Order: sequence, then structure tokens, then C-alpha cells
Amino acid sequence: MNPVIALCHNHTIQHLLTKLNLHALQTKTEDDDASSDAESELDEEDDNTTDGIVLFIAFLMYIIAGSVVIAAYEPEMDMFEAVYFNFVTLTTIGLGDLVPQSDTYLIITLVYCAIGLALTTIAIEIAADTLKKLHYFGRKVENVANVQVWFGGKKISMKALVKNLGDQFNVPLDELDNLNLEQFVDNAIKVEQGELATLRVSVNISLILIFIIKQTRTKGKGIFYPLHLLRLSNSQ
Repeated sequence: MNPVIALCHNHTIQHLLTKLNLHALQTKTEDDDASSDAESELDEEDDNTTDGIVLFIAFLMYIIAGSVVIAAYEPEMDMFEAVYFNFVTLTTIGLGDLVPQSDTYLIITLVYCAIGLALTTIAIEIAADTLKKLHYFGRKVENVANVQVWFGGKKISMKALVKNLGDQFNVPLDELDNLNLEQFVDNAIKVEQGELATLRVSVNISLILIFIIKQTRTKGKGIFYPLHLLRLSNSQ
């Protein structure tokens, strides 16, 4: 082989190896970041579950402790009736069949109910989120393309959002048309839950190197076209 061509080949191979190594390092870093984000979200979900359990226990203890105090200064309420009164009051049921009779300790009862209502509001919100998860548990993701995503006071369909995002990063139109949104969303949920590491497609460096070596061995000028592309991409 001509020494000039051989020198160009060696330089090109070294250049490609450098870019591939940098790409592999960047991909590994991004995969590690994605795994860290997934683990953080899993930890946050576990913390929310723990908070819900702690709040439920605190709510029960609050009712029991308040019932003991109220039963002590309300002459017409025993322990069972005090628990009943606290429950229907704090859950805003408010049947009105039991009312406090002690004017002396009325302020204590009002403060107790006010704090209890704030605690109940938080508990109901957590319970609503849990029931929503149970409602959609096990359901197959479908008709994702027509799902409306709201941003402030405006909305956009999931299909249009993905299309515009693909246009932003110059994704080929045939790949956007062939994208299975249901499968994509399902896999994205698995990534967030830690079942998958990432959705990124890793580059097989070994296959690329084999292709480069074959190109350099078979024909002397086959490698100059990729080199031209690399130089063009570096100049941008």
C-alpha cells in the first residue's frame, strides 16, 4: 500500500477510535445518570408510601388521644362516643347527633378539631393518590397518541408533542412514523420504576472497528468518506 495512504488510514483509525471512546464514555455517564435518577424516584416513591403509613397511624393516635381528653371533660360522652364524635367531625361527616356540652373547655375542643381537620386533609389527599394508582394498576397503556398534555392553559396531544420533539433533534420522519407510542410509554415507565436501565441504544464499538479494519484492508480510498464526514461534524 502507498505510504501516504497508509498514513492517512492510520490517522483516520486513530481519529475514529478517539471519537468512539469519547462516545462510549459519554454514553456510560448518561446511563449512570439515568440509573441514578430512576433510583432517586424509587426512593421518593418509597418515602411517599412511608409518609402515608406514618400519617395514617398518626391520625388514628390523634383520634384516640383526643377521645381520651374529650371523654374526661364531657359528662355526656364516654370513650366510645368521644371516638365516634371525633371521627365524624374530623372526616367532615358531621352528623350532628353528638355535640360538646362543656362551655368551659369548648376552646380546647375547637382547637383540637381545627388541627385534626388539617391532618385529615393531608391524609385524604394521600389516600386519593393511592386509590388512583389502584384504579390504573395493571391496565395496559393504550391510545397514548390522543392523550392531551396540558401546559398552563394550553394543551397538545402526545403524538404532536413527540413529533415536534423529534423535529427539534432532526429525527428521521420514518422513525417518528414507525414509533410505537404505547410501547415507548410502557418502556419509559419501566425505566422510571427501575425495571429498565435506559432507553438509549448503545453503539457496538467492536462491530464498527471490524468494519473500519475491513475497509482499510480491502480498498485504499474507502475510508476517506467517513473521514470527510467526521471532519465536517467536528467543524460544526
